[in-house]
Amino acid sequence: NQIYEKKQQARLIFLGISASFLVGLFEFSPSLLGYRIPELTTFALALECIVIYIAIVKYGLFSINRISAAESTLAAMYDALMLVDREGKIAVVNHRTLDLLGYEESEIIDSQLESFIAPVFRKSFLTNFHSDVISGENVQDGEVELIKKGGDNISVSISASAIKDQNSESQGIVYIARDLTNRKKSEAKILADLQEKELLINEIHHRVKNNLQLISGLLNLQIDDEGDPKINTILADNNRRIQSIAKVHDQL
Repeated sequence: NQIYEKKQQARLIFLGISASFLVGLFEFSPSLLGYRIPELTTFALALECIVIYIAIVKYGLFSINRISAAESTLAAMYDALMLVDREGKIAVVNHRTLDLLGYEESEIIDSQLESFIAPVFRKSFLTNFHSDVISGENVQDGEVELIKKGGDNISVSISASAIKDQNSESQGIVYIARDLTNRKKSEAKILADLQEKELLINEIHHRVKNNLQLISGLLNLQIDDEGDPKINTILADNNRRIQSIAKVHDQL
């Protein structure tokens, strides 16, 4: 039906342009008929407008139908989209899915979705994630790994919803997968920075502790060598303060 409408649109447009061209040819070429045809430019323009109007109104020229709108939406999506039937076979994918996994469309269509799930995630995906969607729940941000064509795994965040008919019976599932590669890289960088800072803090803590112990040891040596009781009292008091600081530092 859609192909028939496209053909009718093309026929009407061709008819309008051809009629306008022929009228103009006869008007400006009197020698063809031996006499001059009256001014027909306005008539030709009106005829062309009428034909194009019929193409627009009757056959939906330039109109957006559901199929073309859906195809445009799928093509423009940043996330990967897969439509899976009740048997778990992939029925429709968008271009982002092909780019993400590196497959041709013919290599994915009619394949089981689980064959593209990394083995370590496959069991949990089927028993938890997939079963929840089948039971009618909308699942969001489930993290799994998909298998690319070269065999490498790619982390994605998957959201899914059941496709139901007018009788609310499930006809399949729509999966939307978002690439987590950049997020994983950012998380790994942040984790590495935190570990580096933690290592630096531990090193500073260790050095401060050693310096406090060194000061306490020097004060003890000074107390042993000093014969004045008053000075020994002052040194011992300072040593106790150093030891108190060391104990507090260990609790930080």
